[in-house]
Amino acid sequence: MAVPPPPPGFQIVTQPTGPRPAIAGPPRLPTPQTPAQAAYDEQQAKNAQLEGDLKRLQIAEAQRNATEDADKRAKVQDQRELAKGHMLRIISNLDRSAVDANDNGGWGETGTSGWLMRKVGPAGTAGYDLKRNLDLPGAITAIDNLMEMRRNSPTGGAMGNVSDKDMQLMKDLLGIIDPDQSHGTFMLNMAEAKREVMKNLAKIDPKAVAQYMRSNPRGVWMGRDGGWKIGTYRNDPAPSSDVDAILKKYGM
Repeated sequence: MAVPPPPPGFQIVTQPTGPRPAIAGPPRLPTPQTPAQAAYDEQQAKNAQLEGDLKRLQIAEAQRNATEDADKRAKVQDQRELAKGHMLRIISNLDRSAVDANDNGGWGETGTSGWLMRKVGPAGTAGYDLKRNLDLPGAITAIDNLMEMRRNSPTGGAMGNVSDKDMQLMKDLLGIIDPDQSHGTFMLNMAEAKREVMKNLAKIDPKAVAQYMRSNPRGVWMGRDGGWKIGTYRNDPAPSSDVDAILKKYGM
């Protein structure tokens, strides 16, 4: 649509479009801080720095404690495995030696005949082999090492609920085993020592006892009548009631 011309003496003025330009005034100066406000801000900055330092120290301490705890747990676990190995070796040696000694009623291995063969017989005879394979000095040394391990830990470490009295009893029972004794006495002492070692192994790791029993080794057992017998647990159940309780707990 055409725009009509303006009247005489007038002209059409085109208005500019877009936002009006801002009129800049003089720059505003920051409000000066009072001495009290400046001191407050400075203290706040110091507090923030202290809190940051404290948090970093707490994190570092937590990491250090976690590392120390992990090291302690690893050390106890290593000691536990060592103790289990010693005790399982003792039990196994007692079982094997008892079965070996009993296969011919102890002739040439226990009692007078065994003593005589060890005194005048050549090395390699059954009596000689029995004493060497039983390795009582090694078993007693192992118990001494476990006692030392326990003494070096304020809480008993890997030995847990196995007391010094328990370990001394194990050592004493192993110490009275002598293949020169009569066959019956020798076998009874073997059974009593084995029972005591198994009881204490169960205090460290009851599953280790159950696993040993599950392997169903032929060995010597304390009978419920206070005597001894050779057999396997499954075929001739005769261990003491405390071992029975362990096996029942683990479904044996």
